[in-house]
Amino acid sequence: MVTTANNHCMDRGIRGLRRTLNILDAAELHHTGTYRSKRESQELLIRNVKGIRIGILSYTYGTNGISVPADMAWAVNRIRRAKMYADLRRLKRQADLAIVALHFGQEFHRYPNDKQKALVKDLFHRGADIVFDAHPHVLQPMALETVRDASGRKARRFVIYSLGNFISDRMMAGLHSSSGAIVYLTVRKDNEGVTLERVRTVPTWVHKYRHHGHTKFRVLPVGPYLKHPDDKLTEADLSTLKRVYATTTKHVRLPSGSHS
Repeated sequence: MVTTANNHCMDRGIRGLRRTLNILDAAELHHTGTYRSKRESQELLIRNVKGIRIGILSYTYGTNGISVPADMAWAVNRIRRAKMYADLRRLKRQADLAIVALHFGQEFHRYPNDKQKALVKDLFHRGADIVFDAHPHVLQPMALETVRDASGRKARRFVIYSLGNFISDRMMAGLHSSSGAIVYLTVRKDNEGVTLERVRTVPTWVHKYRHHGHTKFRVLPVGPYLKHPDDKLTEADLSTLKRVYATTTKHVRLPSGSHS
């Protein structure tokens, strides 16, 4: 599935927003965050994965100054605390695991600001289990926090404040904006609920190169390509891969004492 609430979702107006969702439907990809109708905006995205009901919410800080028609405010999920909290309460009644995707933060800043941290903290206390953030175009750290759930049981919550760039030609921040991370979370469900058991990250790098006179892009998992480079990688590329691996693993490492 994909989340579609972001600052570019209105770039082609409502028509473009709808077309995007139609294409995702044709590709059989579930989506949430932008909507074609008010009724669709009221539906929750919950999927049963191996017996765990996983619910996902998606919100954006804005739409690059492009207005959503006043009578269609429901078309884009904006970061509005009252609505977010209401959505989360409704989701928690139906889902075992609640994920919130937020499109916010300061571009090219490698650490979250106070507003990001405060909102994530509130979401944790209101029942969010996992928060995935995007928008800064560079990686920001991840964290595990322990809070008490509605039953009083201690539970771990996970956040990564920015997943970086998965694929992009925006290199304003150099090495950092050509880097990203794939995050794997392992969760387990038992009679007491769902527990986050493991966090694993795969550093990625956008490789831009020339092939038969054309510019090409590919996303490389850094570790495997350091061990087994192919003939498209130059010595300079390999040097960059080493820097990406060292920088990324250090920057997104969970604080000492956290189980990963």
